[in-house]
Amino acid sequence: MTDVDHSKILNWGTSERVRSMMGRTPDEEFYDDRRHTLLQKYCVPETAGSGHTYYFSDQEINFVVMEGKYFTPKRYIVRDNGWITFNFSLKLLLDIQFHGGEKIFESEMSWILFRLPPGSSQTHTIPGNEHFRWVTLCCRESLVENLLGCNIEELRDRNGCLVFKEPYFYESYKFTPVILQATEEIFKVDMPLALRANFMRAKADELITMALSTFFSTMPIKDSLGNVEKAVEDVVARAAALIENSLSDPPTVETIAELVGFNKASLIHEFRARYGMAPSEYIKEKQLDEARNLLEKTRMPLSEISVRVGYRHQCNLSTAFRSKFGMSPLEYRKKSIGTRLGIGASI
Repeated sequence: MTDVDHSKILNWGTSERVRSMMGRTPDEEFYDDRRHTLLQKYCVPETAGSGHTYYFSDQEINFVVMEGKYFTPKRYIVRDNGWITFNFSLKLLLDIQFHGGEKIFESEMSWILFRLPPGSSQTHTIPGNEHFRWVTLCCRESLVENLLGCNIEELRDRNGCLVFKEPYFYESYKFTPVILQATEEIFKVDMPLALRANFMRAKADELITMALSTFFSTMPIKDSLGNVEKAVEDVVARAAALIENSLSDPPTVETIAELVGFNKASLIHEFRARYGMAPSEYIKEKQLDEARNLLEKTRMPLSEISVRVGYRHQCNLSTAFRSKFGMSPLEYRKKSIGTRLGIGASI
């Protein structure tokens, strides 16, 4: 049987509601009236389980860190009041029911981003007799707008579509190494509440920034007909064209990804799937192919060819060319001339 009291609804931004939800006063509390910063610590009673909960709030964010185990399942009713919420689950099978929306499960080692209509609520159910490590981070939309430099209602994805056009919005992700490390660090520190308050605020900014970066960099792109696969092919083709048109001074992979509007890791993955090599390898391949073409079809000196294909030093081109074609550039030129005259075989 799940413990629940529907009269105890947590409204973010009201510490009295947190006290009401916990059913008692905090075991420890720190308040900084200069910055309107509050940090409370609630220990799980021995009769109910083990562990603790930290609740942090200021004028922009609410931050809950939970670790422990309940003997029986617990159900929390949470009202977001238009906040943007991030849930980071290191060890918890969390059942979330959006009232008026969908039901989802947040699995272990994953995180979700969601935004609900003002006044809506969710029910979070934590199973009994299972250890949990869980972080909930809510921030005001104004904080996200300041980070992104635009109005949240006008925020658009790479297809030009509004991001938050639906009343109920959520996306689920697996942890990246950096987000996982940042989340785990929250549970490792042991410090006085005053220092922990500053630490948690800094961690909140770090997690929000990294989560938003992941959200936008992994958002799928579509063509005008909504075809994701075709749109990805077009992006990879544009990246290849950028490389082929700038062999003398090729852009970095980071720059290519930025120019085509794609995440670097995703671009490398999709590029390798299409061309059998990473963009950096494709650059070297095309540079050497162009050097071979110029050796065959022009009388351009090797020093000039080196510059044309992005090699600052002629000796570096010679080394790379021999590694790929089995002979030096000048040997290749002699052989190609002999082939045209009918006195040798091409490689």
